[in-house]
Amino acid sequence: MAEMDELGQMILAAAPSVSVVSEKRREISHESEAALHQVRIELSTEDLPSEHEFLADLEQRLVSTAEHWARECIADRHTEVDEP
Repeated sequence: MAEMDELGQMILAAAPSVSVVSEKRREISHESEAALHQVRIELSTEDLPSEHEFLADLEQRLVSTAEHWARECIADRHTEVDEP
């Protein structure tokens, strides 16, 4: 999972260590089908800043990094559909 490794490396710019958890799930019934890929970023409490101001800054940097990573992954997988 090179993408997960890439996300972990990107997050190391904001935190000293990180766990990236990837979960794939399928829900199927007679009426519908859904596929979900959830990615969770976990930091140790020891790596969190004690001051609220710095914690909010870290949270924003993590969200921005994850959003950037997700957009890159989507762009890499996006293909144009040609109409016949």
